[in-house]
Amino acid sequence: MEILRPKFEREAKVGARIVSHDYPIPGWRPIRVKQIHGSEIHVHKVYLYIVGISNERRICSYPTRSLLTNE
Repeated sequence: MEILRPKFEREAKVGARIVSHDYPIPGWRPIRVKQIHGSEIHVHKVYLYIVGISNERRICSYPTRSLLTNE
């Protein structure tokens, strides 16, 4: 995900949602993390990020509540 982070920051529009399976985006804060039990051994983690909120390099003027209503 370290390789993809600059691409997300460069190309994704503010407000875009990015979902990652098992790998967090370094330096970004997820809006939500959900654990899904795939088997007795493995637990999957799904991360939700919103560009402009999760990454500190971009400033978002969108209210957080309106972006999270369609979960």
